[in-house]
Amino acid sequence: EQKKTFLPLLLESEGAVASCCITEEKGGSDTASFKTTARREGDHYILSGAKVPIINGGDAVFYVVWASSDTGRGRAGINAFIIPRGTPGVSVSGYHDKPGLRCAPTVTVSLDDVIVPKENLIGLPGSGYLLLMQTLDWGRAFFGAICVGLARAALEEAIVFAKKRVVVNRPIIKNQGVSFILAEMATEIDAARLLVWRDCRLMDLNEDYTRESSMAKLFASEAAARATSEGMMIMGQSGYLEPHLMAKFQRDAQGLRILEGTSQIQKMIIASQL
Repeated sequence: EQKKTFLPLLLESEGAVASCCITEEKGGSDTASFKTTARREGDHYILSGAKVPIINGGDAVFYVVWASSDTGRGRAGINAFIIPRGTPGVSVSGYHDKPGLRCAPTVTVSLDDVIVPKENLIGLPGSGYLLLMQTLDWGRAFFGAICVGLARAALEEAIVFAKKRVVVNRPIIKNQGVSFILAEMATEIDAARLLVWRDCRLMDLNEDYTRESSMAKLFASEAAARATSEGMMIMGQSGYLEPHLMAKFQRDAQGLRILEGTSQIQKMIIASQL
């Protein structure tokens, strides 16, 4: 019933979006320490707290919010709720100015005694933490795919420039100092792509993919950061001066190293699965 009600909203011609409300100001990677609470009263829950920074906040047609229904139970007390836009008590403030990923508005989403019917609880009571881990595992693979696309775009820009830029009567791509960098970039991007494909294949087979998802996200995000940085070096002032795409690519790549868990968090996850 929830899928029938809410998912069609994301398929509208104007391109509606949803918003995933996980992060809190002091929570960070400690996903079991939610300060946002969900108190059960009769046939509804009352949610209070704040989520920040939240991507698509203010533009979302609905929010998926994680909250603790019993702070004494830790992870077992975490639940996830669907909250439609316009629900009384939901407010958006503090649009954050970011160096990268500027196309996605990022805000603070505040919940002031928001009444949510029990029908909007996702899954069984207490299943929110498991749902969160599954959501992040999926998201890391897809963020890895975004990183592959970003790195590929940076590589293509750098190759076009290196072929056109002529110094001492020859294109700079003829110099090993440039061509070897491009070769390394191309190799890393293909490796990242294969890691993402492997992870998605495991998803299709309904097999465990937690480690592989973090591997894909870790390698692809670092590859994107290296590709955009090396691309900037190859292009020199042409890439550094605004409004060139390479400058935007580099800023976006740094954000992708943080979203869905930093590279250090991915290493922790991978190590725990060895």
